[in-house]
Amino acid sequence: MISAKGTVPLVARKLLPMPLRQFALCVHGLVQNLSAIDWERDFEYSFDDNERRQVCKATPLQSAVASVHFYTLLTVIDRAARPVSEFVAPKHGTLWQPFIK
Repeated sequence: MISAKGTVPLVARKLLPMPLRQFALCVHGLVQNLSAIDWERDFEYSFDDNERRQVCKATPLQSAVASVHFYTLLTVIDRAARPVSEFVAPKHGTLWQPFIK
């Protein structure tokens, strides 16, 4: 819904009234911040521990939000039951697939 220049296309302007458009842009900005990561500061590799092969520290927003759901006339933002401090990606298997680089 947002162009490369950060503006709302003409079609969206005609479809959504101003308050709904502003809310949609706000929620999409929130979703973008859920994917935020500082690769140099927050991301760690551990080649010795397969259960904690890749670990990423959670931002305060990632720690508080469990999920975001978009429906036709409804947006649901679920809060996390308890804060998440980090995301862990364990290594599964012993051989890397040849098509993964």
